[in-house]
Amino acid sequence: MSGEELNRLSRRRYLELLAELEHASGPPREPGGSKNRRQQQRIPFHHTILVALMLDGVEVGNAVAVRCRNLSSRGLGVFFRQQVSPGEVCQVMFVNADRQTYTVKSEIVRCRLLDESVFEVGMRFERALELGMLLPWLAGNTKQDRGGDAQRMAV
Repeated sequence: MSGEELNRLSRRRYLELLAELEHASGPPREPGGSKNRRQQQRIPFHHTILVALMLDGVEVGNAVAVRCRNLSSRGLGVFFRQQVSPGEVCQVMFVNADRQTYTVKSEIVRCRLLDESVFEVGMRFERALELGMLLPWLAGNTKQDRGGDAQRMAV
C-alpha cells in the first residue's frame, strides 16, 4: 500500500469527523469567555493538500495527500492516517486549479488520535501566510506571483 493510499480518507468519514469535531467544540464563545491561546482566527478549510515529512531539511518519502480541517495565517489543522510527532518538520504544499504549488515549511505542534486510524494534526507555518492572497490563488481567481514559491507540479 502506498503512502497516499494509507492517508486517503473517504469523503464520508471526513465529513463525519468534521461534524463530530464541530459538535464537540460547541458554539463560538463570546470574547473574554475563555482563554484561547490562538492569536489568529481559524477559518474552515476543507481542501486536500500535500504534506512531505522532512529530516535534517530533506524530504523523506513521498508527499501524501491529506484532508484539511481549518487554516489560519500561522497554521493548519489536517487529518492524517498515520501518527506523527510534535517537533517533526514537513513541507506543506497547496495546489491550485492550474496545478501550481505554494510550499511552506511547517512544524507539527500536536497529534491527537480521533479513532482507530485517524489523527488530527496541528501544524505551525514557518512564516505567516497572507490568506487574502492565498485563498483566491487556490481558487484560481488570480494569477498573482507567489513570491517565487509557485512552481509547476504534476499531481
